[in-house]
Amino acid sequence: MSFLKRWLTPYQTCTPETAKKIRQSVMPFSEIGEHLEHREEAKAAYHRLGEGDKLLILLFVLNSIMLVATAIYAPTVTYTWFYKGWQGVQFAFMVYLAYHLSHRRR
Repeated sequence: MSFLKRWLTPYQTCTPETAKKIRQSVMPFSEIGEHLEHREEAKAAYHRLGEGDKLLILLFVLNSIMLVATAIYAPTVTYTWFYKGWQGVQFAFMVYLAYHLSHRRR
């Protein structure tokens, strides 16, 4: 077990301060405090969504997970026309979802 724990532990080559500076330059909004400030606002916005909108978001998340799982566990499938079409359908669904949710707020 110690081998796995050591193998899965990230290797750090710099000080925590340097790592924080690098993280902030790559992801400027990566501070957890900023996310916690908007947590209640995001929860309230989610609860204002209708059941259909929540279902669309859930379907998009599940579809994204399926695409990633397929790419990881069955990479040869990603060269097929079916998979490329599936990605196209997912992109169209994402555009529809963004359009639908943006017009529901007006």
